[in-house]
Amino acid sequence: MNVLAIMGSARNRKNTYTMLNAFLEGMDADDISIFVPSEMNIRGCLACGACAKIGKCAVSDDMERFYEKVPTADCMLLATPIYFNGIPGEAKKLIDRTQVYWSQKYELMKNGPGNKSRPAYLLANGGAPFEFNQFTGARLTADYFFRACNFDFIGQYCISKTDSFEVANRQDVLKELKILGNKWNNKEKYIIQR
Repeated sequence: MNVLAIMGSARNRKNTYTMLNAFLEGMDADDISIFVPSEMNIRGCLACGACAKIGKCAVSDDMERFYEKVPTADCMLLATPIYFNGIPGEAKKLIDRTQVYWSQKYELMKNGPGNKSRPAYLLANGGAPFEFNQFTGARLTADYFFRACNFDFIGQYCISKTDSFEVANRQDVLKELKILGNKWNNKEKYIIQR
């Protein structure tokens, strides 16, 4: 099994990293590719329209490594902190550059990358106290991102109040993430927000 994971935080070994690793520990993956956008050379989408004409991105940078992995991945994970109810800029640049897949599917009428029945998961954390719409922006972005890349948005695990109560100190959360990681191919949809 090949897992494609995006670690959307610029802070290594903090809440987002801890959530992602707990989920991955539960999976039985042969190959895990973790992309950290803040450590990659990714230019923002130029809206040049090349992908709508030729089905490929005209920009040459570290996204080429990501594009290579998407078609063969069995599962995709997007782990992200929440900044102003959304996904941080570096991770959003990676997401925006998957416009190439949207163009392949909806403008060039091609199938897009990989097999459409692959599961995808959003793992998000917000520093603020629980608020009903705290994760809505990230959820909407993740949904469209996953669909463009031909993944089915199966589950989302979102936790609040991480500024005062770090994920590494929340054994119940870590245990639950490992269990969910173990059930990655279950295809049973869920939304968990704490």
